[in-house]
Amino acid sequence: MNEIKLTPTKDAYTAIKADVDENAAVKELIDNSIDNGRRQNRDSVTVKVRYETDSNGTPALIIEDDSGGLKPEELSMVFALGESEKDDIEGSIGAFGIGAKKALMCLGNEFTIRSRHTDASTGYEYTVGQSWLADSDEWTVPVDEVELESGTTEIEIRDLNFDWTDVRGRLEDDLSQTYELHLRGKTSVTLRLLFPDEETSGLEPLHPPARPSYSYAPWDGLYPRRYDGIILEPDHVSTPVHMSVEVGLLSTGDGDEAGIDWVCQERVVERANRDAVSGFDEELPQFDLSKQKRLKGRVELYTEGDASEMPWNSDKSRIHARHPVTEAARDVLRKVVKRYMRAGYGEVEPAFFEPYTDDSRYAANGGDIAVVDLSETYRRMRQGKITQVQINDKPTKGFPKVTDMQDTASAHAQLGIKYEYLDWVEPWMRPTYHALTEAKRAKFGCFDSLEELQSRPPDFTQEGRSGESERKRLSEMARDHINEGVRYTDLAEWERPRYLLELNEASDNRDIDIESLEPVDTLPDGDDEEEEDEESVETAHISFAEFTDDELALLNEHLGEVKEYSPEKRKEVLLDHFRRLNMAGVRFEARAD
Repeated sequence: MNEIKLTPTKDAYTAIKADVDENAAVKELIDNSIDNGRRQNRDSVTVKVRYETDSNGTPALIIEDDSGGLKPEELSMVFALGESEKDDIEGSIGAFGIGAKKALMCLGNEFTIRSRHTDASTGYEYTVGQSWLADSDEWTVPVDEVELESGTTEIEIRDLNFDWTDVRGRLEDDLSQTYELHLRGKTSVTLRLLFPDEETSGLEPLHPPARPSYSYAPWDGLYPRRYDGIILEPDHVSTPVHMSVEVGLLSTGDGDEAGIDWVCQERVVERANRDAVSGFDEELPQFDLSKQKRLKGRVELYTEGDASEMPWNSDKSRIHARHPVTEAARDVLRKVVKRYMRAGYGEVEPAFFEPYTDDSRYAANGGDIAVVDLSETYRRMRQGKITQVQINDKPTKGFPKVTDMQDTASAHAQLGIKYEYLDWVEPWMRPTYHALTEAKRAKFGCFDSLEELQSRPPDFTQEGRSGESERKRLSEMARDHINEGVRYTDLAEWERPRYLLELNEASDNRDIDIESLEPVDTLPDGDDEEEEDEESVETAHISFAEFTDDELALLNEHLGEVKEYSPEKRKEVLLDHFRRLNMAGVRFEARAD
């Protein structure tokens, strides 16, 4: 034996369709249309997806494009095993050379391919059916001339393997998302995609999905950014991969949108990825949707070389997490995404994001995504002038302005006040101030509304001063004044709402009419005193057993004429007058003997 025959068998056609579904199959055919348009130097390509039935009711799916057509000698590459023109197309989407073959086998059992090249005087067609596929010895098909519009290709698929009504809705959404950039005209070849209308069956253009509804929050640089000019050159990749990263926070959390989109060769491969592909729970913290439903990002990868070196799987529906390109891309993601993750729910309030939509007068960058050009940095690294890339244009570490506003709004809401003209509060901050103080007011549930001040309150961004500490101070003051039978009238404007609230609550608890309290404009002794020296404070020890004569004398001195109390009443009296004894200069200690 001098040679071995290695000719493939027809069984190969059955095998290649195993890893593709109907949606992926239609997209493979559209990919070919886009690639052919690029090869023919077309600026735009129109693809029509038609579902028709003949006079006998037999359905057919037809994919038609105006990408420039195929020459007669190129017709075989649509269905012949091992033939592809992807190597001639810079930046092609086609990656593995078997896209059209497996797509056709997935969709149906009989197909006719028709095409007329722009320079040809006529079109040509051939048909492949079950009889040809069953004949293991026959590898040729007859080609006929056909009348066809110049520059068009039409693929008609019959004996379908799917029910159109089951596929139609999902396919429409999938196509608009996958070819989002092409439909927006943001690619080298603009795509116009016509699809059957659900009600009329007439062809209507598909539209790209809405852009992410980012918050253009000026707070600590938390607005969206796009990092361009990134070059990846990992091992085992023959041609540099160009990378862009877009990242931001949505104005309102969206459980469907949150995550990282991955795009290869201008084609969306994965949407809203939240796993190790994007580095979550590895280079980045774990993606917790309850905290990160605002986080939105996009990775775009593009090579002028072989598209099979992209990190996608064979039907272009998933990204390989351990691919060298993916791992190199994750290193960039780690540098730019982490700060945004730290602004998740529970860390930074919605009021810092929701007011700053793209049409807000205070939207950062005029409501546009800020572009960070890293091309010079990566050029210097490729020249060996630097060993690693540092990215400094990102949100401010620790979010200091956010922290100051959260502290201020919390304090004002606890005190029942509002004042937006603080020295450090700029006009663009006021939408957050109003929304945040109102949200805090509703959360605390103490005030029906906040009192607008005419004078400036203290600065609650200073260390050691907080709304909580002031609330406690005013609460203690109000209870003490109830015990003294007075109400203080000379408070600072910012103290008044909380003091009156606490005074009313304390009086209600004691069943005292607040109007019966004596108004005073000087604090009773002790209210404004610093802590007294330990040695100047008299200490009295009162037990819960029978009162001694000295104890009764002490009670008479501070509480008025008293008689012997029962043990139950004795405890009530002691607790009730604990603060009054302290105010009178007696340190009170109770113990049970």
